[in-house]
Amino acid sequence: MVATLILLLVTAGVTSGMQLALVQYNRSMIQSESKILCSTLESVITNELSNTNTDSVKLGTSDTNIKPLEGFFSKYYATEDLPLVGFYSVELDPVTRKYKDIAEGTVYNPDTYGKVMLGTINGRKFEGKLILSSSAYSSFDLGANVKATYDTSKKVFHVTLSIADKTNTGTYEEIIYEEFDVIPLNQV
Repeated sequence: MVATLILLLVTAGVTSGMQLALVQYNRSMIQSESKILCSTLESVITNELSNTNTDSVKLGTSDTNIKPLEGFFSKYYATEDLPLVGFYSVELDPVTRKYKDIAEGTVYNPDTYGKVMLGTINGRKFEGKLILSSSAYSSFDLGANVKATYDTSKKVFHVTLSIADKTNTGTYEEIIYEEFDVIPLNQV
């Protein structure tokens, strides 16, 4: 009887240990995938913004020298229909398979986490393209958020990029927050 009790205690301890190890392994994988996604997005964003020029930027209004970036010419993603594009983070609705944060009739929320797209909102209709394939966001529920400004006095773009993981409750928990500057090759 004592041997059975000891065996049950050892089994319970091993089971608990395995569960904790699995949770730690998943956290480690999410951290690793987040770093890869952040690095990849930073490279793509830097490449896009560094190749813009004076005639291809639309800045928002601000009382300071730092203006929100509303649109720029993308040499890789621009079309006749999309001459100036901006960064948008959108989330795919698992049921309708449509991007729910920019559905027709909704107002875009700039604090949304999701897949980063280059596009524009014409009226209330969004048009755009993913800058990375969906598989770049890994099998985990990773999402990204990008915001860009332009400092008219320093002539430099300032970008904030954050990567988050979707929790069981459906909200996003930020994992990585990064800020970086991009100097355009052709002065804006």
